[in-house]
Amino acid sequence: MTVVQDHQGQEWVLHVNTDAIRRLKAEVGLSLQDLLGGEEFGEKLSEPDVMADVLWVLVRSQAEEKGMDRRSFEQRWTGKELQEAALGVMEAFLDFFYPDQKESVRLIMRSVAEQMRQSRIEALEKMSRSIGNESGSTTSATQPSSESTRAPSLSGS
Repeated sequence: MTVVQDHQGQEWVLHVNTDAIRRLKAEVGLSLQDLLGGEEFGEKLSEPDVMADVLWVLVRSQAEEKGMDRRSFEQRWTGKELQEAALGVMEAFLDFFYPDQKESVRLIMRSVAEQMRQSRIEALEKMSRSIGNESGSTTSATQPSSESTRAPSLSGS
């Protein structure tokens, strides 16, 4: 059993069973192959809309018991909480498929978490380059990674 927390501090229990796997395939389009795909699964979970779909499928009954519809539920999740929940989702699935291999599962999760982190860095670099191109400046390809991932400040400096 894995517990994740939304932006308002509400805890949600992620319980994976065969019904959840069936519903994920029917409602989200994630097949068993996707779920066992390791890094590809982590990549899909890094997409906020897919992550929200997965969470909704896994905790819908809990949300409905609290009187929440899907929109109310999704409004409780920000990027930070979705990232943390993605790790919880991976842990819940890996525990379901490989309950006796917890240490191996944790190593896989670290690898997937690193890939998700790298995807976010690449997205920030792309946004930074796009902003630089729109303002008429160019971002040097030789610029250090930490510089190219820094978000532009509101003051323009």
